[in-house]
Amino acid sequence: MGSRRLPFALTTEAAAAWLEAAGIDATVDYRDVYLVISLRDERTVDQLVEWLLRPLMYAESVCERLGDALAPHRLHPQLSLPDSGSMVLALRDSEALGAAVRLGALLGAGDIGEGLKLHRPAGCASWPPGCGSC
Repeated sequence: MGSRRLPFALTTEAAAAWLEAAGIDATVDYRDVYLVISLRDERTVDQLVEWLLRPLMYAESVCERLGDALAPHRLHPQLSLPDSGSMVLALRDSEALGAAVRLGALLGAGDIGEGLKLHRPAGCASWPPGCGSC
C-alpha cells in the first residue's frame, strides 16, 4: 500500500493507536524493516480492508474510468492519486486543446482559455520545443 497512504505514522505506537480508535483488534510490531499488523480473525481482516483499502480501491477505479472517458477525446490525460481523497489530472499538450479548455471550464475554470491559441497552423501536429512556426 505504501507508507504515504497510511493514516498513521510508521511506528508501532501510532499504528496501534489508530487500530484501537478504528475498533480493529490487532497487534503491531516490526519484523526486519516492515511494520507488521497481525489480525486476530476474519472479521478484523474485513474491518481493516474497509478502513484502509476500500477508499483507495474506489479512488483507483474512478481514476481509471476518468482516463478511459478522456482517451477518446485525444486529451492524453496523466492521472495520479496522491491519496484516496484526491486525484491529480494533468492534460499535456495535445491535438485537442479546445476539448481540454472546455473540460477545464466545466470543472470551474471558466476563463482558462483566455489568451490561448486553440488552433495550430495546418500541418503542425505537435508543438515541439523551439518550434517558432507552430
